[in-house]
Amino acid sequence: MYNLAVTSKVWVQLESMIDFYEKKNSGLGNRFLKDFDETLLKLTDNPYAYFNVNKHKRRISFKTFKCMLIYKITETTIQVQVLKDFRSKPQKDFY
Repeated sequence: MYNLAVTSKVWVQLESMIDFYEKKNSGLGNRFLKDFDETLLKLTDNPYAYFNVNKHKRRISFKTFKCMLIYKITETTIQVQVLKDFRSKPQKDFY
């Protein structure tokens, strides 16, 4: 079993995205948060099951929204480092 650590940057990004979706349509922010939570649950169940970005980082996509989490696995911890939103053009340097 791994501990889950989410960086403060991810929490700030999450709050911003919830606000964006909630302004777009009432209730959509809550649906986004639910998708985020479900993604974290899937990640903690089997962190090695998802795409290997490079030697040290992996990514997992959300089920519904066009987003992904970039994370690193250490001996005891899954470190979620980036929440990436693909509403706009993806950038190559977000890893």
